[in-house]
Amino acid sequence: MLTATTAPARLLAGLAALLLLSALAAACAADNPNINVESNEYFRPPAPERPEPVTATNGEEEAPASQDAAEEDDGTEMAEQQAEDDSTISIDDEAGSEEQSQAEPAPAPQADDVVRRYRNPVYGYSFELVCPPFCNASANGIDEVGFGAADLRAVVAVSVYRPPADSAGDIPQRLIRDSVSISDAVDLESARSTLTTPNGVDAVLFEWDDDQRAVGGLRVHWKGWVAPIGGLFYVVRGGAADDDWDAAADAVDRVLNTFSAPIEAIAEPGAYNRFDFEIAYEPADFRAAEYGQPLDNPATSAAGALVLSDTGSVVAVLAWEEIGEAFFNAERAIERTLQDLLGVELGTGAREADQIDGRDAQTTITLTALGAGQVQIASWAWYCPQQGREFAFHYIDEDDPRAAAAPLLASFRCSVGGD
Repeated sequence: MLTATTAPARLLAGLAALLLLSALAAACAADNPNINVESNEYFRPPAPERPEPVTATNGEEEAPASQDAAEEDDGTEMAEQQAEDDSTISIDDEAGSEEQSQAEPAPAPQADDVVRRYRNPVYGYSFELVCPPFCNASANGIDEVGFGAADLRAVVAVSVYRPPADSAGDIPQRLIRDSVSISDAVDLESARSTLTTPNGVDAVLFEWDDDQRAVGGLRVHWKGWVAPIGGLFYVVRGGAADDDWDAAADAVDRVLNTFSAPIEAIAEPGAYNRFDFEIAYEPADFRAAEYGQPLDNPATSAAGALVLSDTGSVVAVLAWEEIGEAFFNAERAIERTLQDLLGVELGTGAREADQIDGRDAQTTITLTALGAGQVQIASWAWYCPQQGREFAFHYIDEDDPRAAAAPLLASFRCSVGGD
């Protein structure tokens, strides 16, 4: 089990704000590309059928009123021109064609609701999101993803867990309490029932209220289920402020009722092995998210960043980018990713040597002031020739970031044949 040091409280207002909040704001932008949304599954009402043209009593198409007025003004001149040219096109048809060419195309009808299917790129599960309220289908989370309403008064989320080593006790209740941070004062036993998921698996369903008004929060109504699927445990839930629950309930139910996961797990919490490299972390200690470079792009094999956080504070960042080996410079890689991803200037420079997966790495320590104190950022940069990529890794700690980062770096592999 990897052990992460407890991030100081002020990191939440410091480095967490620099990376997580700015990244989430960028990721939630309307033009944020998202390769994990099946955009061909938008549901809209069909376009209304075009009405039949109105005809006169003699069976000929009736001319528009504006056209009749135009005929009264210059009918004689147009008739003379028609006679001179011996044209076979009638005045009515000609005027109608000109009017049609100048008209703006009618906008496509829009539905009040738009539904998109989100697919998690790591675990392969998917579910449908209804807009409104859940109009942003971008999610950077890995073991946990969440989607909030624009007014921040409703949310849906999915968490993935390994089967608990200790199988004693009520596993569904333990997992849902962990995922939503429900206090022991909330009675879940009387709020439980059962249902069958779209996978055909029996799940334990909970529906409860969590009143946080005494501490300045809201009274929130929650609904969610816990089920084992494909060797993993999934916790799927949604909640909304009590006053908004009626409006959000159908959208929450849509997530619960359309969730589907592979019958055999294709990934495991704590092992990030996308894009043909791997690093292991303990999911009980870290929340993982992936971003592109720049942050508002999706992660790809060419460039990306894995972010590990602890209780909302950034603890570690692993960045990668394709680059020719002749152009690789460890100090420049550390300096660039420190600045671009953490907003921190390089400290002493990359001067010390190290080994990561058998590759030479340069490492440095940067001191960064936060409030009245300081934190240390230990940084490494190395090159993996198998796919022609440079890697830069940063670990944040008040006391000894090198020691805290050692288990993570020891697990890194340049190539594992992942997706």
